[in-house]
Amino acid sequence: MKKFLKWAVIIILAMIVIGNLFNGEAEEESEEVVEPAEFEIVEISEDHWMDSRRYNYRVVIEEEVDRERFESTARTIIDGAKEEKDYSGITMWFYAFEELSDGAYTLGRVMYAPEGDWGKAAETSPGDYDQMTYEIDFKEKVWSQRPSQEEVKIYETWDYILYEYYDEHEDQEDVILDMTAEELGISAEEVDEAVSNVSIWIMAGR
Repeated sequence: MKKFLKWAVIIILAMIVIGNLFNGEAEEESEEVVEPAEFEIVEISEDHWMDSRRYNYRVVIEEEVDRERFESTARTIIDGAKEEKDYSGITMWFYAFEELSDGAYTLGRVMYAPEGDWGKAAETSPGDYDQMTYEIDFKEKVWSQRPSQEEVKIYETWDYILYEYYDEHEDQEDVILDMTAEELGISAEEVDEAVSNVSIWIMAGR
């Protein structure tokens, strides 16, 4: 009787293990593969430190993305970089407009480095990715509030004039708006609205 119970327990345990294996395979097969978004790398710069090989990427994604698609795109870029060169770390800044890609990231930032730490890049050899992990900061956007291309161009002109004449007209926002309006041949109210819409978009999700 004891021998029978022993074999019965063994058979039950084996069935449980086999069942779990099949369930795991079914779950893996059912997982939907998230396709990356179309993207353009507009700038790659070096940021080497000591013996590390670190790179900064500025990337534009013009289409609507959620977190899953954003992460899929970032991983696609990282995998492509591995085929091109050995590195110790990559940081990617993502934008929805190329015109805004010289400033702070607006869609998100992804860091791929040892333990996700940019400062630890010198602790591993370029091309050794065993300790590399992702550090992801995704900015959730309300895409219905995405500014138009024309608004971005107005903002770009306003930002340039603000930078050039800030010392002369510090705390004189109306003067900067008027100068931008004159430059573009539109009203100061139109400039103000465009700057407001783009600024809201840039800050959204932070």
